Amino acid sequence: MRKRGSGLLLVLTLLIALGTLVQDFRYDRSLSQAHETTRAIDRQFSALDVSLAELRASEAGYVASGQSLDVWTARVGEILSGIEASIGNLSSAAVDITAKTQIEAAAAAFVEIKRIEERAREFANKDQKFLASDLIFMDGVEASRRFGQALAQARATELAAAQARESRLAWTRFGMNAVALGFAIVVMLYYARSAQPAEEPPRSLDLRSQEPPAPVVMAPPPSIASPPPPPVTTAVNLTETAELCVDLARVTDGADVPPLLERAARVLDAKGVVLWMADADGALLRPTLSYGYGDKVLNRLGTLRMDGENVTALAYRSMKPQSVSSTTAKGNGALAIPLVTASGCLGVLAAEIRQGKPSAERLAIARVIGAQFASLVAPAAEATEAAGKAAEA
Repeated sequence: MRKRGSGLLLVLTLLIALGTLVQDFRYDRSLSQAHETTRAIDRQFSALDVSLAELRASEAGYVASGQSLDVWTARVGEILSGIEASIGNLSSAAVDITAKTQIEAAAAAFVEIKRIEERAREFANKDQKFLASDLIFMDGVEASRRFGQALAQARATELAAAQARESRLAWTRFGMNAVALGFAIVVMLYYARSAQPAEEPPRSLDLRSQEPPAPVVMAPPPSIASPPPPPVTTAVNLTETAELCVDLARVTDGADVPPLLERAARVLDAKGVVLWMADADGALLRPTLSYGYGDKVLNRLGTLRMDGENVTALAYRSMKPQSVSSTTAKGNGALAIPLVTASGCLGVLAAEIRQGKPSAERLAIARVIGAQFASLVAPAAEATEAAGKAAEA
């Protein structure tokens, strides 16, 4: 009877161990899915912040001199459609009720942003740029602030709720493993005591000559290692980016550009920034403005050929942003953003950033800043081209 009970106990132990492994796998998959869902929602919030900055920069094109209103109207329409779709996706994906309410508040602020944009576009079409500027840089800034504040609150609330759900799953998994481990220890103690040989009867009545049996020493249970902390990412300051784009749109004097280039380097966390412009023949790129580098460095750089094997020339030829990652752990990465206008590519904004591997968010911000510099240098480039044609004539 004792042997039969031991067999049943062994079978029960094996079943519990198998069930624990299956449940541990399911909990691990649930934790991975929850973590991926949280990251996806966080990426959607980050994309909305970038889209808002792009919207503010594109609306500035309504009142910038020498700009095609149709081009910027189409661009603003695309950005507004993308933001509206992202708000709908976030509202559907959000689980926390408070976060849903805050997303609804952001949607209401977005309606106000669309209304202001429509009025500003109407004034711009009527060539009333002063009234359009007042709407874009006054009313539009306030509506964007409310929209961004509501999004930030919804993001914090939803991420906190997601972390709470992941914590509950982790603690449930820990409790299940602890119960299974405790049961296994009890079974081990039971079999350890059962495996001890029966004591032989004493050969004499003198019990002092018999030595007590050695105690059974059990190994301590294995410790459960805590998961490693998540990697720390450097966030981009979207507020400072938006303010930089607004100030770039207001430039009327070339003396105001160098301080703005310094602010662009600060936003991109760049060691240095160089503004390369194409010459009249379209064969060379020349450094016209820089921050972070001395005159000796710029003289050493000289000019770049358009067909050169470097990211700056490649960005100009392809009219697409390029990036280079550092080959060392503590090295700097690089970005090259083409300055594209309606008449073609005028030059390249190159930056040596302190981030070894440029992130997608930092590349998007660099594209927004590059678009503003493109609209700034376009009138000067057209004037230079006209002067060259007049001299040839």
